[in-house]
Amino acid sequence: MAAAFFLAGAFLAAAFFLAGVFFTAAFFLVAAFLAGAFFAAAFFLAGAFFGLTLRSISLARFSRSFSYWPITRARLCACLAVAFNTFTSVSRIRLRASESSTCLRASSAVLRARSS
Repeated sequence: MAAAFFLAGAFLAAAFFLAGVFFTAAFFLVAAFLAGAFFAAAFFLAGAFFGLTLRSISLARFSRSFSYWPITRARLCACLAVAFNTFTSVSRIRLRASESSTCLRASSAVLRARSS
Protein backbone atom coordinates (compact mmCIF):
# COMPACT_ATOMS: atom_id res chain seq x y z
CA MET A 1 0.00 0.00 0.00
CA ALA A 2 2.83 2.36 0.82
CA ALA A 3 4.41 1.55 -2.53
CA ALA A 4 1.22 2.64 -4.33
CA PHE A 5 1.25 5.99 -2.54
CA PHE A 6 4.94 6.36 -3.30
CA LEU A 7 4.37 5.63 -7.00
CA ALA A 8 1.40 8.00 -7.16
CA GLY A 9 3.42 10.73 -5.48
CA ALA A 10 6.36 10.16 -7.79
CA PHE A 11 4.03 10.25 -10.80
CA LEU A 12 2.42 13.50 -9.66
CA ALA A 13 5.82 15.05 -8.93
CA ALA A 14 7.07 14.09 -12.38
CA ALA A 15 3.88 15.43 -13.98
CA PHE A 16 4.15 18.76 -12.17
CA PHE A 17 7.85 18.98 -12.99
CA LEU A 18 7.20 18.34 -16.70
CA ALA A 19 4.34 20.85 -16.69
CA GLY A 20 6.65 23.42 -15.13
CA VAL A 21 9.32 22.72 -17.73
CA PHE A 22 6.73 23.00 -20.52
CA PHE A 23 5.28 26.29 -19.27
CA THR A 24 8.74 27.73 -18.64
CA ALA A 25 9.78 26.84 -22.18
CA ALA A 26 6.54 28.30 -23.56
CA PHE A 27 7.08 31.49 -21.57
CA PHE A 28 10.62 31.93 -22.87
CA LEU A 29 9.52 31.09 -26.41
CA VAL A 30 6.81 33.77 -26.33
CA ALA A 31 9.22 36.23 -24.70
CA ALA A 32 11.82 35.55 -27.39
CA PHE A 33 9.22 35.99 -30.14
CA LEU A 34 8.02 39.30 -28.70
CA ALA A 35 11.58 40.54 -28.26
CA GLY A 36 12.38 39.57 -31.85
CA ALA A 37 9.27 41.34 -33.12
CA PHE A 38 10.19 44.43 -31.11
CA PHE A 39 13.74 44.52 -32.46
CA ALA A 40 12.53 43.86 -36.02
CA ALA A 41 10.11 46.79 -35.75
CA ALA A 42 12.82 49.00 -34.27
CA PHE A 43 15.27 48.11 -37.05
CA PHE A 44 12.58 48.68 -39.70
CA LEU A 45 11.72 52.10 -38.30
CA ALA A 46 15.39 53.04 -38.07
CA GLY A 47 15.92 51.86 -41.65
CA ALA A 48 12.84 53.73 -42.83
CA PHE A 49 14.04 56.87 -41.10
CA PHE A 50 17.43 56.71 -42.75
CA GLY A 51 16.02 55.52 -46.11
CA LEU A 52 17.75 52.15 -46.05
CA THR A 53 14.76 49.96 -46.94
CA LEU A 54 14.38 48.27 -50.30
CA ARG A 55 12.13 50.96 -51.76
CA SER A 56 13.99 53.79 -50.03
CA ILE A 57 11.05 54.86 -47.92
CA SER A 58 11.85 57.69 -45.56
CA LEU A 59 9.68 59.01 -42.77
CA ALA A 60 10.17 62.56 -44.03
CA ARG A 61 8.76 61.61 -47.43
CA PHE A 62 5.94 59.72 -45.71
CA SER A 63 5.04 62.71 -43.53
CA ARG A 64 4.90 65.00 -46.58
CA SER A 65 2.28 62.71 -48.14
CA PHE A 66 -0.25 63.71 -45.46
CA SER A 67 -0.79 67.05 -47.20
CA TYR A 68 -2.34 65.26 -50.20
CA TRP A 69 -5.10 63.62 -48.17
CA PRO A 70 -7.43 66.70 -48.08
CA ILE A 71 -7.20 66.92 -51.88
CA THR A 72 -8.15 63.28 -52.26
CA ARG A 73 -10.95 63.69 -49.71
CA ALA A 74 -12.28 66.76 -51.57
CA ARG A 75 -12.25 64.89 -54.87
CA LEU A 76 -14.06 61.96 -53.29
CA CYS A 77 -16.70 64.23 -51.76
CA ALA A 78 -17.22 66.02 -55.07
CA CYS A 79 -17.61 62.76 -56.97
CA LEU A 80 -19.99 61.38 -54.34
CA ALA A 81 -22.05 64.58 -54.52
CA VAL A 82 -22.32 64.23 -58.29
CA ALA A 83 -23.26 60.56 -57.99
CA PHE A 84 -25.86 61.27 -55.31
CA ASN A 85 -27.28 64.14 -57.36
CA THR A 86 -27.42 61.92 -60.43
CA PHE A 87 -29.13 58.99 -58.74
CA THR A 88 -31.64 61.11 -56.87
CA SER A 89 -32.55 63.46 -59.71
CA VAL A 90 -35.91 63.21 -61.41
CA SER A 91 -34.44 62.69 -64.88
CA ARG A 92 -32.36 59.52 -64.66
CA ILE A 93 -32.15 59.11 -68.42
CA ARG A 94 -28.77 60.76 -68.94
CA LEU A 95 -26.27 62.85 -67.05
CA ARG A 96 -26.24 66.48 -68.03
CA ALA A 97 -22.92 67.97 -69.18
CA SER A 98 -22.90 70.48 -66.35
CA GLU A 99 -23.22 67.70 -63.76
CA SER A 100 -20.63 65.48 -65.39
CA SER A 101 -17.97 68.19 -65.18
CA THR A 102 -18.77 69.15 -61.58
CA CYS A 103 -16.36 66.59 -60.18
CA LEU A 104 -13.53 67.78 -62.41
CA ARG A 105 -14.15 71.44 -61.62
CA ALA A 106 -14.39 70.88 -57.87
CA SER A 107 -11.22 68.83 -57.71
CA SER A 108 -9.26 71.26 -59.90
CA ALA A 109 -10.45 74.18 -57.74
CA VAL A 110 -9.16 72.39 -54.67
CA LEU A 111 -5.85 71.73 -56.41
CA ARG A 112 -5.49 75.39 -57.40
CA ALA A 113 -6.26 76.50 -53.85
CA ARG A 114 -3.71 74.07 -52.38
CA SER A 115 -0.94 74.91 -54.85
CA SER A 116 -1.07 78.68 -54.34
